Amino acid sequence: MRKNTHRTLGRVVGAITVVGWLFCVAPLASSQGGAQRLQGQVPLADQLNGRGLMGYKKNVRVIGHNDVLNRLNNGNLGWLDDCAYVSAYYGANDVTAGLAIIDASRPRNPRLVRILPGVPGSRESQVEASENPRQVVVMTWPTNTYFGDPPAANSVLWIYDVGRDCTNLTLRSKYDFGTEGGRPIITHEHALWRDKIYVTMDVQGGAGPPLSVIDVSDRDRPMLIAEYRLPDQAGGRPAVFHDLELSTDGTRAYLSQREPPFQGMSILDTSQVAAWKRGMPLPTITRVSPVVYWSPPMPGASHSTMQFKVQGRKYVLTENEGAGGSPDGQCPAGWAQIADVNDERNPTIISSFLLDVNRIENCERIRPDHDGIPTTGPISILQNGIRYNSHYLGVDDPEDAKLAAFTWYSSGLRIVDISDPYFPKEVGYFIPPTINLGGTRSYPDRAYSFVRFHRGNIWFNSINGGFWIVRYTGDKKDSDVDAD
Repeated sequence: MRKNTHRTLGRVVGAITVVGWLFCVAPLASSQGGAQRLQGQVPLADQLNGRGLMGYKKNVRVIGHNDVLNRLNNGNLGWLDDCAYVSAYYGANDVTAGLAIIDASRPRNPRLVRILPGVPGSRESQVEASENPRQVVVMTWPTNTYFGDPPAANSVLWIYDVGRDCTNLTLRSKYDFGTEGGRPIITHEHALWRDKIYVTMDVQGGAGPPLSVIDVSDRDRPMLIAEYRLPDQAGGRPAVFHDLELSTDGTRAYLSQREPPFQGMSILDTSQVAAWKRGMPLPTITRVSPVVYWSPPMPGASHSTMQFKVQGRKYVLTENEGAGGSPDGQCPAGWAQIADVNDERNPTIISSFLLDVNRIENCERIRPDHDGIPTTGPISILQNGIRYNSHYLGVDDPEDAKLAAFTWYSSGLRIVDISDPYFPKEVGYFIPPTINLGGTRSYPDRAYSFVRFHRGNIWFNSINGGFWIVRYTGDKKDSDVDAD
């Protein structure tokens, strides 16, 4: 019954979402019932009067869209060549709840090729792809889902070979993380560097190391080669890693570190891992610098990191997720910061980027926008506490960055000029249409995934809306509409 209901809801939202998307590519009105909309806001009034169904944009044009069968269940985004790999947020026996393979070679008409089977009782929201070797890696881990399946047994990496045609994926092997001390190891994020897969564990007090490295140089026999455990120094606090970014040469890892109530970033030396080959002594990972803690503290928990360069100097974008530590646990929510890592033994936060919806003085004004969101079913895939805050990101050129694009949950895709890392400034945005399931109110979609800059376009996923291709157009007349 649950699966039939899910599919029926998908058909309902499909009709409304298409209408909203058609309006969204046309000029949008800037008025919201006479009230000025805050930067990043999807006002409750717009959710009730239908305005939210048209979405919001500035200096962005929608190029293409695929709703992935309106499954309302989209997780992260991987890519290779002109293919997009859209993970399901949750796995199940439902035919829609697995990895969606999309051919985006025609950006105006991205085509769903097929959906690989999902794993019941799992979070499937993480997917990564790489060129060398050509592979796609999906990570699943045990959890309760709205499909009602019992949690899966263990966390697993599903390793796919990719043919010359990037839509052709073949399951080559899998790596089961198993248990430690009789408890399953619950993984969370992974990153690929050549034939090494770095995996984080983000459960405070949970089983397993905060960081593991799996070698897949023998594609049929994945092998655990390194672990890194916290606390890693005398007097250190118990901590976990959430997400990570690897340097181009594989010798450094930049990790978001969580040790409640402290949040920050670690830089680790991974040069032995990068140089390791089978038959050599197992590599070790060491810390490069003390943890850089956010100062002043900001709400939420450390989430993502991404290295980039500007005029040869090295920086890391960091983000916080959620509203932990805020006065009421819901508002304000976390935002982004930039760290200077040129002196990697003394990384320093140099700037912040946040929206008006992330300012404490606006909490009462934005609070109604998420009150009353259903607590069960696909609209509630993320807890109600995840509202207007940063999540994942991408940059246009990691070696000489000018633009960053953030997925900002209910605030959509935010495009930011980072050419001066000390003074990041927003230059455009796209908030997908709200989602209506047949009632009198529509609900904010959640921009969720990593972001790809590709051939002048920008790719990202939203949880309920699916896969989007947009283009930042600068301040051209036909796109400068519906400004905050």
